[in-house]
Amino acid sequence: MSGGPSTKLGRETKRWPLEAERSTIEARLIVATLAQEFAVESRTDAPIEILASATAVLADSITVCFERR
Repeated sequence: MSGGPSTKLGRETKRWPLEAERSTIEARLIVATLAQEFAVESRTDAPIEILASATAVLADSITVCFERR
């Protein structure tokens, strides 16, 4: 379904290490890591393209949404 709407696959929240500097680069690394872990856990016979995006960045956590498009 190329060009169609995306399908929500899940959401995960990860806590920031308290001593870590909260930077955009670190947030991107967390999103990429969670997306990679989610892709491995969600493998099926047909490969799927996963879109991961940070939906909320709080003082001590980041929430990432996973969608299939």
